[in-house]
Amino acid sequence: MAAPSDAPYTGDLFRCACAHEEMNPAKRNTMEDAHVVQPDLLGDGTASYFGVYDGHGGRGIVEYVEEHLHVKVAEELRAESADKQAALKRAFQITDAASNQTGITTGGATAAVGLICTEGSERVLYTAGVGDSRAVLCRGGEAFRLTVDHKTDNDLEKMRVEKAGGFFMRDRLLGILAVTRSFGDHGMKDFVTAEPDTNRVVLTPNDTMLIIACDGVWDVLSDQGAVDFISG
Repeated sequence: MAAPSDAPYTGDLFRCACAHEEMNPAKRNTMEDAHVVQPDLLGDGTASYFGVYDGHGGRGIVEYVEEHLHVKVAEELRAESADKQAALKRAFQITDAASNQTGITTGGATAAVGLICTEGSERVLYTAGVGDSRAVLCRGGEAFRLTVDHKTDNDLEKMRVEKAGGFFMRDRLLGILAVTRSFGDHGMKDFVTAEPDTNRVVLTPNDTMLIIACDGVWDVLSDQGAVDFISG
C-alpha cells in the first residue's frame, strides 16, 4: 500500500508499504475497494495505520469508511491508549453508526486494519476486521492469519445471526449477503454487526511482512500462497 504522504516515512515502525489494486472488468463495472496508509497516525511516531476496505452495493459506505475510520481510530487511541483493542472496536462501531446518519441507505463494506504501535521497547501489531477482508502475518516464512472471516460458513457467526432471529438461504444471510459483519448494510443491522474481531501480536525479528487484502486475493490464494508469492 502506498502511503499518501508528501514526505517519505522515516520512522522505525516499518520499512516500507506497497499497494496494488485492480478491477476485473469481466466481473464488475466499478471498483469498490479502497485502502488507507497513515504512517504516523497520532503525529508522535508511536503508531502506523494500514486499512483495506472492500465495498459492495455501491461506493457510498466504502468511501465513508476510507475517509473516517482512521480518524476515529486515532481519536479513540488518544482517549484509551492503554487498551488498543477496545479502542479499535469502538472506532469501528462509532464509524458504522455515523455512516447511518449520512443518508447512505444501501451498500456496505468489509474491512481489515493493521495498527503497528510502540509499547516500551516492543513493536506490537494490532489487527481488527469485519467481513472477509483478511490480515496475514509472515513469521519466519510461515503465514499466520490474524483476522476472522465473517462469512456464512462460519459456525459461530451462524449461531449469532440465528439467535438474533436471522436466517440463511443459498449460503447468504437473508438470502442476500455473503458476509455476516460489515460497515453499512443498515437495512440488515439486526444481524450484520460492525463489531470487529481483534488480535494483538508482539512483533519479532522473524516477522517480515503483513499482508492485508480483500477477498479477491483470498478467493484464489491461500494464506501461505500469498506469503510465498510476495516472497518470490
